[in-house]
Amino acid sequence: MSGTRKVLTVDGARSGAVAFAAALALAACGHTIKSRELEITDSNWAVGEKAKLEEQCEGGEGEACFMLGLMLRDGEGLPQDMAAARQFLRKACDRGQASGCVILGGMWAEGEGGPEDMVKARELMLEACDKGDASGCHLLGMMWHDGVGGPEDPAEALKLFEQACTSGEARACYVLGRIHLEGEGVARDAGLAREHFLCACEGGDAQGCQILGEMFEKGEGGEQDAAMAATLYEKACSLGLSAACESAD
Repeated sequence: MSGTRKVLTVDGARSGAVAFAAALALAACGHTIKSRELEITDSNWAVGEKAKLEEQCEGGEGEACFMLGLMLRDGEGLPQDMAAARQFLRKACDRGQASGCVILGGMWAEGEGGPEDMVKARELMLEACDKGDASGCHLLGMMWHDGVGGPEDPAEALKLFEQACTSGEARACYVLGRIHLEGEGVARDAGLAREHFLCACEGGDAQGCQILGEMFEKGEGGEQDAAMAATLYEKACSLGLSAACESAD
C-alpha cells in the first residue's frame, strides 16, 4: 500500500489503531440493552436480580448474560468489575448476542478487564458480523482497511462497509462516502458519494450531513442547492457537530 493513503477517521489522518479506536467509541454508543425497558442504574433492582440473571445466563439465555456483562462493565447498578464483565459478555456472544461480541471485542482492543489483544478483538468483530451485527461489520472493515489485528485489505474492507451500510450502520455509509469522494481504491464518483452521505445523514451521522451540505453548496456530485445545504448544516448542528453550526447560521 502507498504510504500516502489516507486513514479513514472522523477527523483526519491517524494511525490505524487510533482510527479503529475512534470508530469503536462511536459504535459502542449504539450497543445498549434494547429488548427490556429496565432502569439498570437502580442498584436495588440490580442487586436483587443479579442471582436470577446469573441463573438465566447459565441456563442459556444470552440476553441475561449480556445485561450482566454490560452492568459490570459500566458499573451501572452493580460494582464495576471489568474481568467479570468479559466473562459474561463472552457467554452472551456464545449464546448468539452479537452486541456482546462487539462490546467484548472493544474490551480486548482497549485492554479493559484483561490484556489488550487486537487479534482477538478482530476475531470478535468477525463473530459479531457473522451474527448479523452491522456495527461489527463496520468495525471489522476498519480493521481490514488499516491492518489492525491482522492483514490489510482495502477491497475486503469495502465489502464490509457496503454490507454494514446496507444493514443500517450510518457510520459505514459515511466511510463509503469518503472512499468514493476521495477515489480511494475505486474510481472517484462524487455522485455515488452523495448517495452514501445521504444514507449516513438519514441514519443520524452528523458528519455525513455536513459533507452532504458542502456538496450541495458547491454543486459537487449533483445539483447546487443553497437551501438544501443550509438544511443539512442545521441537521448536522442539531446532531451535535459544532463545526456545522456556523455554516447553519
